[in-house]
Amino acid sequence: MLSMHNHNHHNHHHHHIGHSHNHNQHKHHPYSFNSSNVHQRILANVRERKRTQSLNEGFDLLRAIIPTLPSDKLSKIATLRLACRYIRFLVEILEQKDDLPLDVQSLYRLFTIWRLEEEVDKR
Repeated sequence: MLSMHNHNHHNHHHHHIGHSHNHNQHKHHPYSFNSSNVHQRILANVRERKRTQSLNEGFDLLRAIIPTLPSDKLSKIATLRLACRYIRFLVEILEQKDDLPLDVQSLYRLFTIWRLEEEVDKR
């Protein structure tokens, strides 16, 4: 029983050495935490948040323009892919120059049909 106690004490001692060693590593960390670096980091975070917010607003606008199905789960990449397909569809409509209805509701309906046919053709 006594040997177990000494063994635990020995491990406990190493833990303290390891802990102080880690503490010394932090002192020599390449990024010192002076107020200038903290301020720059905060400004960089604010810029990144604004950039992300602007990007998300752009995707929301794009999602509002593209005809979608209730089943669509539009991640950013899915939104871009669907936008590309919608642009291809609109180009085809313009190239046909038939007496196709060009009101928005009709275009949305036609795109949904065109899109579903395209998906069936891929299978």
